Amino acid sequence: MVRRRHSCRLVIASEWQHAWPNEFRLEAVPLVAAEAAFQGWDASCQFEYAFGELAPVIFRNFDASGFPDQWAQWPAMAMMFHRGDLDTGAPLSVQPTGSDPVLDRSWVEDHVTPGMEFQQRVRVLLGPGPAPAAPAAATASPLERRPGLFLIHSPRTAAVTGFLQKASPITTETFTLATPTEFGSVIVSSLTNDPISTAQHLLVTAVGRAENSGMVYGPNRDRLVSLGQSPVIMDPLTGTLSILRTDTHLPHVYRLDNAGLQAGEVGAKLEGGFLKIPLDGDRLTLWYEIVE
Repeated sequence: MVRRRHSCRLVIASEWQHAWPNEFRLEAVPLVAAEAAFQGWDASCQFEYAFGELAPVIFRNFDASGFPDQWAQWPAMAMMFHRGDLDTGAPLSVQPTGSDPVLDRSWVEDHVTPGMEFQQRVRVLLGPGPAPAAPAAATASPLERRPGLFLIHSPRTAAVTGFLQKASPITTETFTLATPTEFGSVIVSSLTNDPISTAQHLLVTAVGRAENSGMVYGPNRDRLVSLGQSPVIMDPLTGTLSILRTDTHLPHVYRLDNAGLQAGEVGAKLEGGFLKIPLDGDRLTLWYEIVE
């Protein structure tokens, strides 16, 4: 009997985090999840979740159990990653490092241009190799950068993250967001195999910045003068979210509680082919469920 050895190469980010007190850390979840999905990584592991339950106060730099602005986005981004929403078949670009992967790294830097990772799947070949081929023709990418914003476009997942108020109203082919919230993230996810515009079951994730009650930043907002105390509070993500719909039937829209259970119906309406959902600051939630 001859036993064959099979080689298996995995691409896994074993630890990543945008740490506290970075007040914009919520952007890390869609940024990393989208890049991992588009580039075809096998896994992406956020560091850390230390205590097995949600923390009532932020007190560790890396511990996401105290970051509701991050963990609230996990369900939508994990679903996007695992079901391959961003598997677009984008062209592959392989860049050799040169004979010494450390000393010759400029070889890679000279050929992997800024923004290339949004248009092509990039792989690095450790060691010498043939000269990089001319860049492949750009294809429509599911990832987009606008000033102060990061966007995801795909039939089943659409999202915008960043400085929302400054760009409001934000218009994409799937939704329009009008909001006074300075910084946050809104994700619209189909919970079926159908695209967002026709799916009979949707999830909307809406988060703003989070911090401890009474937390005080230093003058440059790069350090803390006071850690504050429990409870963790969040900027309310308010305004109006308008989702493109091809169905003329008005679905039910529910606010969800922290256990994912329906906590009350929202007075949405259909207008001009869009489902208009009021993001009400008086009845805050991290998630909305849309059901036909």
